[in-house]
Amino acid sequence: MTYPTALNLDPHGLNGSGMWLPTEDGSRGLWNPSVRLAGLTTDHDIGHQQLVGYKIERVIEFLKANEDRI
Repeated sequence: MTYPTALNLDPHGLNGSGMWLPTEDGSRGLWNPSVRLAGLTTDHDIGHQQLVGYKIERVIEFLKANEDRI
């Protein structure tokens, strides 16, 4: 997920936070909170100005495979 740092933004502390994506394009004119959880953030790649993480499908797969340990 692109996360430009040209504005001197420091994403430190975002590890483990959700990566959210809109489910609508806003063409209806009125904003509403239609988002979906796309993944979990694990890192920030400064060189490519991107947040790095796991797709939510992979997270769910991992949790299901390890539910006896949770």
